[in-house]
Amino acid sequence: MKVWIFTFEYAGVVKVGGLGEVPANQAKSLKDELDITIFMPSHGKKDNFQSNSNISDLGFNFTGDFIPYEFDIHIPHAKYEISLHKVEVDVINVILISGNNEISKKILDDPRVYSPESLSGKIGLFSYAIRHYVEYLIENNPNLLPDIVHIHDYHPFIAYIAMKQELLKHDLNIPSVITFHLLTWPRKNKRFLKACGIDDTSLLICLDNEKKKLSFEEIFELARNNEHINPSLEKICALIADVITSVSKSYLESDVIPNLGGDLISPKSDFVWDGCDWDYTEIITEIKKNFSKEIINFTGITDYSKISRWDIRKFLLTYKIENIPKNEPIITSKIVLDVVNSLNGIYPILQDRKVKAFNQDGPLILTSGRISYQKGIDTILESIPLVIEKVPNVRFLMLLMPNEYTLDDVKSYAEFMKIYPQNLRILFGKSISIYHLAHFYADLYCCPSRWEPFGIIALEAMSSKIPVIATRVGGFQESIIDLNKDLENGTGILVKNENPEELANALISMLIISEICRMKNTKGLIPKSELNLMAQDISYPALRKQVLQDNLFYDKIKQNCLKRVEDNFRWKIVSQKLINIYNKSIKLIKNN
Repeated sequence: MKVWIFTFEYAGVVKVGGLGEVPANQAKSLKDELDITIFMPSHGKKDNFQSNSNISDLGFNFTGDFIPYEFDIHIPHAKYEISLHKVEVDVINVILISGNNEISKKILDDPRVYSPESLSGKIGLFSYAIRHYVEYLIENNPNLLPDIVHIHDYHPFIAYIAMKQELLKHDLNIPSVITFHLLTWPRKNKRFLKACGIDDTSLLICLDNEKKKLSFEEIFELARNNEHINPSLEKICALIADVITSVSKSYLESDVIPNLGGDLISPKSDFVWDGCDWDYTEIITEIKKNFSKEIINFTGITDYSKISRWDIRKFLLTYKIENIPKNEPIITSKIVLDVVNSLNGIYPILQDRKVKAFNQDGPLILTSGRISYQKGIDTILESIPLVIEKVPNVRFLMLLMPNEYTLDDVKSYAEFMKIYPQNLRILFGKSISIYHLAHFYADLYCCPSRWEPFGIIALEAMSSKIPVIATRVGGFQESIIDLNKDLENGTGILVKNENPEELANALISMLIISEICRMKNTKGLIPKSELNLMAQDISYPALRKQVLQDNLFYDKIKQNCLKRVEDNFRWKIVSQKLINIYNKSIKLIKNN
């Protein structure tokens, strides 16, 4: 089966968030069973591969006229020139769509994947490139056309609409699967879509288990649903796609189906979980290789096997977070870089995006990921004083990725470091060198999202044997087993979103559970009076009772975390479902 995948992110080329991991890992997992080719904008990465001689020009140079102001570019008229280059990433062929003249390069080769200055243009030029390429194959080598197209989010789906129209003109039809990773409600008028190459060719689509032939105008109005605003592009995509998937059953049922067509799309909707292939043993070995000399020098313990996980936690918190490589944390956007650098000198922020190490070690709560309102970082910041009241030596470490839409958040988050200088550090940008180190030697991972379609970050934490405190939303409800519902197999605690008090109670409870375990492991017998005093701040009676009976209960939770991922969320496991979905889509097209 030949599968084309359209995406704007692909790990190994460019990755902004969790989305980039999904097509890359699905492709790697299924490469022996499927013939997969990735199509994506270059995002300026073509030159990176040219320097390694790992790229070939496919010999296509597509040209034409377009209207830049429809793509938020304020010039009246322009010509585009687009080329296709093939690179190999982990034995998968990736086609990079690049610009060959000044304006096309400015758009397609903008390294900022979702920049407000170039995103609309990338959607349009990507669509032109796919349509041109499909036209060429239809006329010259139709055997190279795919059996199915899998599209990740709405950005590249406009190209599929143009492709589908071109195919239908030649009595061809290739089915599509779209995966919605996160709904963002983009709205565009018909002029924009026509500027992307969408014409009046009618489309065969499946709605409520019935095949219908509708003009694009009719589909647009169906998506509008008598509202006086432009419809969401995501709803248009959902109506046209042959199969709709999301990354969790919860998000599919709570957000995708109700908002993108309801009963019209429900029969063609399904879900495929995301996965994580972090190998615990491999990463522990990698950490030892990368840091053993520094850790030995820091601790003064010459036998690495005698260094405890708490020794390494102390190394991370009181030394390494300040002494990361010169180019880290990595920020590629100059606009974001300027804002982060403007914080230099604000205690405890040092020069060049570095932060001052903590003065002392303490139980560590880790948070990581991109900055957005969705991620609820403000909720954990608001919980800090409540946690400090019960656990004064707690340490919060946040590895956060800012973007051009979250510059105000960067400034406001930095203020919290001034307020809680003994307890909070935020590294703005990609801290690649310590990412695994922080995960493997934290005591807790916190995901305070307002909503979360899936949340690969929780799987990364559990793969590191770190219990997770997360909100009771979306995919977290499917990946994390709440200890309050299943003490035997629990991997963390789920709490209400946007509730700093409930979040703080869960963090405090799990910190106490981990500290009791640490004391038992290092000191042996814990005096009963001291144990009872500590346990009284565990907010959940069943958990409190369990810890009093089993002081090493935290170690069991850690093992549960890894087992949960191993048994259910390895990419090879979760990706198998895609083959059934692809076959179902092809069968639907053949039967109609």
